Amino acid sequence: LQYVNELRKVSVIFISGCGLDVMSDNMPVQAQELMLSVQRACYAHEGTLNKFLIDDKGMIFLLVFGLPPLVHPDDPTRAVLCCIELVEVFKRLQLVGKFG
Repeated sequence: LQYVNELRKVSVIFISGCGLDVMSDNMPVQAQELMLSVQRACYAHEGTLNKFLIDDKGMIFLLVFGLPPLVHPDDPTRAVLCCIELVEVFKRLQLVGKFG
């Protein structure tokens, strides 16, 4: 419980995406490929995938860099590098993503 009242600087990537048809028969395969790609990019830079939601309005990912025990002095740089990789992932999968 040493982290209960600790303030930390973290870097957060919020991704809002669309282009994945939730009514399609192929949606589970596409969603799995997208999720694996996001996890690979996030974990390669030692970030944490905090949330993934998908509904009729699109997809939402929340990635966090700097949460214990994966804390680095260059977490903002890691977040940006991960985001650049994810832009390429969305292009490859022909999905539209808004990154912030």
